[in-house]
Amino acid sequence: MSDVNDANIRQLFAMHFNREGNACNTAEDSLYNLTRVQAALYWYTNHLLMKIQKDTQQKVKFVQGDEQQAAKWERMGGAEEFGDNSIVLTSPPGESGMLYLRDSEKYRDVRVSAKLEGNVVGRQTIYLRYDRQKESFVRLLLENNELKLEEKQAGRPLVELSKATLSEIHWKPEDLAYDKATVYSKAQTEAGAAKEDPGYPVNISHTRLREIALSGKRLTVSVDKQV
Repeated sequence: MSDVNDANIRQLFAMHFNREGNACNTAEDSLYNLTRVQAALYWYTNHLLMKIQKDTQQKVKFVQGDEQQAAKWERMGGAEEFGDNSIVLTSPPGESGMLYLRDSEKYRDVRVSAKLEGNVVGRQTIYLRYDRQKESFVRLLLENNELKLEEKQAGRPLVELSKATLSEIHWKPEDLAYDKATVYSKAQTEAGAAKEDPGYPVNISHTRLREIALSGKRLTVSVDKQV
């Protein structure tokens, strides 16, 4: 069947995108065996641009969105897009994206309320009292459905102060967001999950409401209204 398909494709078309996964095709590639990128529904613009930049090894211009909002932040890694009341931070492949709120070193007592969207398997971090000169901070991590509190004092190693597993996330096979338009069973997905996956497929997404209050040496955190 593949031989018949190949013969008809060559007769009917001048070129054929036959494989998925890479955005770059060169002059050495066969016109009838080209690769393509299948963008998923959950991708933001900068996600696609980051993929194109990685595959082509050429610099691209990322979208920034609201310029007034962007002026309040300093990029320390990745690409950011600002909306009316949102920040979409896209990490480079294999690295972390990070934004620093300008003049925030002046803040002592703060209250932060934020909805964190994205995949359950992965890491999202909020730094508090971050001193870039001394490399000291307190940070809250939402990692693989666990909430972690870590502290780094100047000249000392990083210390984990506490850890808590968050409420279970219920999902259905049709919730999966894979690159291909395929529905996988739960058994299939978990069988092929990454080793660090604590039971959730790598592409299951969820939103957590996190509220943080920092006053003096007292820190109060709630996730989805649970303190």
